[in-house]
Amino acid sequence: MRSKRNTSLLVASLLGGLLILGVYHALRNPVRAAEGVSLTTNPRDVVINEVAWAGTVAYAADEWIELYNTTAATVSLVGWHLVDDDNLNITLSGSIPPHGYYLIERTDDDVVADVLADWCGSFGDGLVNTGEVLTLTDHLDNVIDTANTDGGGWPQGAGSPHYSSMERINPQAPDTDANWCTNDTVTRNGHDAGGNPINGTPKAANSCYQPPAGAIADLSVAKTGPVTATPGTLITYHVTLSNTGTGTATATLLTDTLPAAVDFVTQTSPFAFARCGPHLVWQLGDVSTGT
Repeated sequence: MRSKRNTSLLVASLLGGLLILGVYHALRNPVRAAEGVSLTTNPRDVVINEVAWAGTVAYAADEWIELYNTTAATVSLVGWHLVDDDNLNITLSGSIPPHGYYLIERTDDDVVADVLADWCGSFGDGLVNTGEVLTLTDHLDNVIDTANTDGGGWPQGAGSPHYSSMERINPQAPDTDANWCTNDTVTRNGHDAGGNPINGTPKAANSCYQPPAGAIADLSVAKTGPVTATPGTLITYHVTLSNTGTGTATATLLTDTLPAAVDFVTQTSPFAFARCGPHLVWQLGDVSTGT
């Protein structure tokens, strides 16, 4: 009997030792972010920057939301959530580049046909046109940002006939009704599933955004190619973009529209490219001064 009891104590001691070693190993090997990617975030490091709660001219259900990274570091969005006070619960993935955008589209990537989505899927019952609260939380469930925090009607944005998005004026400032505007229907980016211009700026600077004084980008585009061409022959154009301003242009998009008599064949560039009918769009990212 004594021998059996000693054996039991020995097994318990070994199991306890293994458990302690396992905990020690875990403490010595914490989860690490990819090099250059931040796991540590503060409020408004990433903000809800634009909300198309009314959808688009093509389909009222084609809703989309844009996030913006206000920091100079890439931020991991793994384990982050975007929720409302009903049944919207989006689990984000991937990362958002410095001073870059993250586009969330309802159902599929055709909502903004010529701008690539970073996430697309179910919005539950969709965004409520009469207003609701959107909350962005990180992987530790810390609240990073909100939109329409008072829970009343949407402070900005519009439904039919323009279906204009609600845009944040100052991404560094808190979520208040005064810090939102309605897209001006002049400064726009992208086309909807029906080919209509979107009255919003997905993955581009908001129409009401004011850049800091003394740090302004000045972009110019030059396109060279033949003035005339014989029907049935190939035409090659070279497009060059330059920034001669004093500030970096962030999340830059370059759009070109083909003439009616020209068919697109191919393009060569190191940038992400999308085509929607005659509209050609390149995602250039940040364009620094002197480029």
